[in-house]
Amino acid sequence: MKNSVFLCFLFVCWSANLSAQTQEVKTKSNLILSVRTNDDNHCHKVVKDWELFAEGYDTLQQVVFWKEVVNLDPEYYIIYSLESREILGYAETKEWNRKSPAAKKAFIEERRIELGVPKGNTIVTAQGRQDFYLFQETIPNISKAVDIFNKNHTDPWYAQAILLIESPGAKVKTSYAGARGSFQIMPDVGREMGLIVSETVDERTNFTKSAQAAAKLIRQNCVPQAKAMLKRRGIAFHETDLWFRLLVMHCYHAGAGNVNSALSAINAKSGGQALITRLWKTTSGGFGNESQNYSQIALAAILELTNIVDSQGDIICSQSEESWE
Repeated sequence: MKNSVFLCFLFVCWSANLSAQTQEVKTKSNLILSVRTNDDNHCHKVVKDWELFAEGYDTLQQVVFWKEVVNLDPEYYIIYSLESREILGYAETKEWNRKSPAAKKAFIEERRIELGVPKGNTIVTAQGRQDFYLFQETIPNISKAVDIFNKNHTDPWYAQAILLIESPGAKVKTSYAGARGSFQIMPDVGREMGLIVSETVDERTNFTKSAQAAAKLIRQNCVPQAKAMLKRRGIAFHETDLWFRLLVMHCYHAGAGNVNSALSAINAKSGGQALITRLWKTTSGGFGNESQNYSQIALAAILELTNIVDSQGDIICSQSEESWE
């Protein structure tokens, strides 16, 4: 019953997208679903990303790779090509750590030759992160953040994406760079956005206040900066295009200056998915491998949330088109 109700809703929703009127609504609003999952009796809001599948982002190799990482038990390593994110093999963590450098190199070389990976490609490893990416646990926080972002006139898509990357287990943490809280805000940025960050008080750990600060940062800094970069280059965009949202996410993570440097390095002249995938292979200034990964992880995380809702959604409590402008 639950699957038939959900599939019926999806069919109606996708059919409605064919009309010009609904397409116009899509450019101004987000499709907000209120869902209840199997292990929770409460209804929670999530943002439906209709463009993710329509534009084929779910099939990109980088996204497929990160889906594997976030679902892999930390007892295993993935061996992969850094340039293409092609998976070359797997190894048990304990066994891999016991191997000598020479044995590791021999294993990697054997897999490289077998799969025809170019010799110049960099082969690296990544440990499974299933223990960190506990997406279902963060759904209640996503629901709260969606409301906070809407109240602060900021696209709630960003609230969902940031939480899925930064605190998918709803755990407050501090990064090696000093970012803290569910939205991983740096100290100076937090103060600029109105938070108290001192030796005795750190409002970045307050979910509501940090969500308000993140919304303000997206609305006042990241979105205008992304728009300005594109306008200077004569690149057309719409604020609800998925590729534009991903560009804004890069500004949130790496800083607008580093993103602008990367855009200059590739001499960007047009937008779309092609621009994002080129950024994934670009290093410039402070825009490096970690920055490239950010939107790749965002897409993989959104796909996992979609899978949870599709497979475990017990009931669609309600749905609405909510304007955030």
